[in-house]
Amino acid sequence: MSVSDAPAPSDSSYQRLEIEGIPTYAAPNAIRYTGVLLFRTGRADEPLRHAGLSHLVEHLALFGLGLHQPYSFNGWVGGLMTCFYATGTPDEVGGFLNAAAKSLRELPITRLREETGVLRAEAAARSAGPVGELLWLRYGATGHGQITLPEFELAVPNPERVSEWARTRFTAGNAALWFSGPPPKNLALGLPPGPRIPPPALVPVPEVSYPAWAHASPGVVGISFVSPRDDWLSIPLGIAAQRVRSRLRFERGALYDVAVDYEPIQKDVAHASLWAGCLPEHATEVRKGIVEVLEEMARSGATPEELEQVRERYRRGVRDPESIADALMSAAMNELLESPVRSPAELIRELEALNPAEVARRVAAALETALLRQPHTCPPPLARFLRYPTWPGGVLELYGQDGFRIRAEPQGWRDGAKAVTSILERYHLEVRHPLAGGQVDPFGHRGQVGIAGAVLGQTASHLDQGLPAPRDQPERVGGELELALHHAPGRATGLGAGGVAPMSEQQQGGGADQGGKPHGRSPGPCAINP
Repeated sequence: MSVSDAPAPSDSSYQRLEIEGIPTYAAPNAIRYTGVLLFRTGRADEPLRHAGLSHLVEHLALFGLGLHQPYSFNGWVGGLMTCFYATGTPDEVGGFLNAAAKSLRELPITRLREETGVLRAEAAARSAGPVGELLWLRYGATGHGQITLPEFELAVPNPERVSEWARTRFTAGNAALWFSGPPPKNLALGLPPGPRIPPPALVPVPEVSYPAWAHASPGVVGISFVSPRDDWLSIPLGIAAQRVRSRLRFERGALYDVAVDYEPIQKDVAHASLWAGCLPEHATEVRKGIVEVLEEMARSGATPEELEQVRERYRRGVRDPESIADALMSAAMNELLESPVRSPAELIRELEALNPAEVARRVAAALETALLRQPHTCPPPLARFLRYPTWPGGVLELYGQDGFRIRAEPQGWRDGAKAVTSILERYHLEVRHPLAGGQVDPFGHRGQVGIAGAVLGQTASHLDQGLPAPRDQPERVGGELELALHHAPGRATGLGAGGVAPMSEQQQGGGADQGGKPHGRSPGPCAINP
C-alpha cells in the first residue's frame, strides 16, 4: 500500500494501556515491529559534577546483550529522556526489553571501568553543534545548557553513585512503553516501583536581556527561542526555513541548507532553533536574511499558500504507515512530561484552524526571547538585539610546567573576577600578550584575552589548592583541570574531552512537529507534538 492510498489517521490510531503499572501506547498493527522503553531522566537532570550518570547506566544495561542478536537494538540518552529500543519479532522485542529491565535491576557494575573507557572514546568524537551552543549560552552550566560540557562522572566513576542513579531513576513509575503493534505476550519487566520525576527547573544565565546576540564559533549562523509548547513554534520556523532556503540558496547561492530543531525542555515549554551553515564571506548576508524573514513573519504571518503546503505535508506524513512510530514516541514522551497527548487527527484539526494572524502572533512573541549566535566576522545586528554580556577581561588561560591547563571565564562564576585576580596575585602572575579588540589568539579567542605563562616553581595541577571550596567541582578530565570556583547559574569552564548528549533529530524545514529519526532506523528523541 502506498502513502497516498493509506487511510487518513483517526483518533484511534493507537490505544493507551497499562502494563505492570507502566503507561503503554500500542498501534493495532505494524509493517515493522518496534518496542521502546522510555524513562524520564537524562543529561539535564544530572548534577554538573556527576554528568554522564544516565549514559553510564544505559551502556551497562545493554552490555549483557552482546554484539550478535538477530534483531536490531540500541539506546540513547537525551536532555530529558533515556531510551531502550529494539526492532524485530514481537517475541524478540519482548525478550530484549525484559533483558534490559533485568540489567537495570541488577546493574553489571563490575563492567563500570570498561564502559567508562568506551564512553570517553565516544565523547572524543562528539561536538556540541549549534543547538548545543545556543542552549549553553541561554542556560549556562545548568540543566539543558550543561549537555555541551564533558561527562565529568567518567573521570572517576563511583559504583555506588551509578547504582543509586539506576535504582532511583529507572523505575516503573518513571517509565513509559510503546509498541508499533500489539504488546509482546512474553513481556515481563519487573521494574521496581518509584515516583514520576518532573523535569528540572530552568535556570537562565543571569543578566542576559532578550532578544540578545553573541559571537560564537565560525561557519554557522543560528537563532533560538523559548516558547510555550501550545504555540507549536516548529510550524512557523519550518515556513521561515523554506523562505530562507529559497532566497539564500536558490536565488543567491549563499548557503546549502537551513535546519530547524524543536525540543521540549519543560512540561509546557520548548526550545526551538533555526540555523544555517555558511562561508565566512556570506555570514553577514545569511544573518541578515534569517532576521529579515522572521521579522516579516512577525508582521504578517504566513501566507495561506504556505499554510496549506504545511497541512498537506503533514497529512502525507501521517498517512505513511510507518509514521505511527513518531506519534507513539510523542505520546509516550508527553505522558512522562505529564503533558496532553494529542493524536495525529487532533493535530491535523489544529493545523486546519491555524491562520496567518496567529502565526504572526507566535513569531512576534518568540522574537522577544530570541538568542542570535553569529561568527566573529559579522558586525553587531540591528538595535532589536542586545549584546550578550561578557567579562571585560575575556578568557584567562593558565599553563603549568607539567602541561596542565586551567581556563577561566569569570562571567560564568559567582565572584569570578575576584577569584581570578586572587590567582594572579597568589602566584605572582601577570597577564602577558593581551589582545586588542578584534585580534584572535592561537586558541580562537577574540578580544581581551590574556595568556599567562608557565608558573615558576608551581604546576597547574596544584593551582586549585587553597581556593574556596567549590559547590560543583568536576574531577580531572583528560589531563586538564576545571577551575575551582563557586559555580553560579551561568556559564562554566568546560575542560577536557568535549561531549554532548544526543539532541533531537533536526527537521529539515518540515514545519510539522513530528521530528525523530525515521522509523526503520532508530527511534531517536523526537521533537514532541505540542
